[in-house]
Amino acid sequence: MTVTFVSKQNNKKELLPDQTNYLLPFSGKILIRDISSPLVFVNGDAYPVENRGKEFAVEDQSLEMAVDGIQYTVRILCRELSNETKFDYNVLLTAFQNNLVNGSLDEEILFSAFEEDDEILRISLCTFNRKFESITRELDVESIAECVEKFPHIFQKPKQHLKQVNEVRPAAVVSRIGQESISHLASHSEHWKGIKVSGLVPERLLARILEDDYAIYENRAVKTLVDKLYKEMKALNNENIDCSMQMDMDDGLSLSSEQKSYFHARELLMRGMNDDSIMLNQMLLDDQRKTIEHILEKLGQCRSTPLYRTLKRQKPVTGRLKRTNIFMMDKYYKEAYRLWELLSQKQEFSVYDEIQDIGAG
Repeated sequence: MTVTFVSKQNNKKELLPDQTNYLLPFSGKILIRDISSPLVFVNGDAYPVENRGKEFAVEDQSLEMAVDGIQYTVRILCRELSNETKFDYNVLLTAFQNNLVNGSLDEEILFSAFEEDDEILRISLCTFNRKFESITRELDVESIAECVEKFPHIFQKPKQHLKQVNEVRPAAVVSRIGQESISHLASHSEHWKGIKVSGLVPERLLARILEDDYAIYENRAVKTLVDKLYKEMKALNNENIDCSMQMDMDDGLSLSSEQKSYFHARELLMRGMNDDSIMLNQMLLDDQRKTIEHILEKLGQCRSTPLYRTLKRQKPVTGRLKRTNIFMMDKYYKEAYRLWELLSQKQEFSVYDEIQDIGAG
């Protein structure tokens, strides 16, 4: 079995197990060949093997892979710039180009940036990730929290189906057999105990066994939703903390301070905002962070249950959910269906959609 990284330039490098392999984001793909197992596990999710092989695109997330019982770790060295950062830098590039005189920036214009209340220079000294403008509005974490409140009950008392399986067991404990049991016994003499005048005496029989099957469609869908939401909430929580730290101000750092030269750089960062709007965003971020932490706590309870561990190697559910009776009628599963629909209908349009890569064009 081999695990190989293939770059976009078609350069190949074999990845080694039991050590950390470092790659750049969106730089190629990972090819796995000659796999013996039917499944490959990546970041806890199971993927079926096709023709003894599997491939994964290298994106901006690190990978923990288990192939044939061997562990591979891939760490992404850096991440692609966010759309907000690209937007800021494109604004900066445009402003810089608009202030060029004969291909260069006039020294007087450049140094005027440090003058108080000077409006000549249109180039911001810094860019600011204004993610808080969307982080507090795009995702309705309150509605998500309402749905997630019901999730622990699903994982503690899940729906299940009875599954009938055939299994060879000692004849003394078998309570139910079928026609296939007789045919199986006739063709497997190793399960005979002996032969008497009255007939064949079996030692083992192919018996019909009823087992609880928890890997039903609805449970797999809820587990998929928990994993997806857990990753999103962890990322959102980190962004929330970053934004809160950037906007945090002491009483002595008010934008309306008379010492405007001292806070000139901060004014550029917070352009278009005043103390009231900053305080409002701080309150929104604080409320959102508390809700996110509550959601993560509930999801953590789900991820620590036996059901979650049972479903860990099941293939995740993708696409739109089926309107099954369980999703439509059960008051707990109904909340999972509602949350799936809520996340799938999340507004995808962004004011940054049309921006170009830095320096492009």
